[in-house]
Amino acid sequence: MLPRRKARRTNRTQTSASVSTGDTKGSDVKQTTQTLTNISTPVSPSTPFFPELEEWRKGKSLKQCHEYMLTNQVACDVFFSVGVNEDRYGAHKYKLLAVSDVFYVMLLGPMAEHDSTIKIPDIDLGTFKAFLRYVYTEELDVTHDTVMQMMYVAQKYNVEPLLTAIVAYIDAQMSIESACVVMEQAHLFNVPVLETKALEFIEDHATSVLESKEVTALCAGCLKKVVSSDNLHVRLGVRRELREAEQKTEAADLEKSVLTAVMTWATHQCVKNKVKVTGKNQRKVLGTFYGKFASHSSDQTI
Repeated sequence: MLPRRKARRTNRTQTSASVSTGDTKGSDVKQTTQTLTNISTPVSPSTPFFPELEEWRKGKSLKQCHEYMLTNQVACDVFFSVGVNEDRYGAHKYKLLAVSDVFYVMLLGPMAEHDSTIKIPDIDLGTFKAFLRYVYTEELDVTHDTVMQMMYVAQKYNVEPLLTAIVAYIDAQMSIESACVVMEQAHLFNVPVLETKALEFIEDHATSVLESKEVTALCAGCLKKVVSSDNLHVRLGVRRELREAEQKTEAADLEKSVLTAVMTWATHQCVKNKVKVTGKNQRKVLGTFYGKFASHSSDQTI
């Protein structure tokens, strides 16, 4: 009988061992399942995972995703304090480094900014947002009132594609009322290609531009370029022939148009400097211009 009892004990021992082994396998399966669940759910240690917030990517192009991240300030890693109000706005370093050597030096160079927020006091927030939108999407968002400030930003950060787009926009919008302003702004911002386009427009519309008050927007240097242009007479001559052939009217005289422009500019300078408008003061503000144009006037004081 004793051997049988031992056998039973042995069986109980085996049964206990098998149960214990089964529990271990069940625990391993549970751990494996949990591990797979964790792998399929990309949880960042610092950012909780919210599946409902990830739906914005669906149906969007890569450019649209970039624009969304900028507009909604997603994962920005560089921040700016913009304008006189010091509005805080974020961006992504890799986008800025891709388009501007100025940003590259600012963010990665030997004298890189180490502050958490970079101050940009000379640009308003609206223009800066439009600038960043171009960087992210290559879409130009400007108006007649903001295009010159955008040109300043493009120059400041040396973003050549943006400057090219702005020049094309201004050239397409050029008018008799804006040509002189554009030429002066291009001169101030040192954009030779735009200054040349403005001068060509003025040459093509010499009479209308030179006899308008907008000529007062020019500095002395730009005015000299206009009235001394070799193409001015030739281009006006072509316009005169077209007028005589099509409208049978006499074209405006070139010398009179040029003199009118110089006179208007000199008068404006006298008023600006708060001196009486006299021939002597006009000659004084004209300086070297006087010798060239004084003999041309028969009905105007200069």
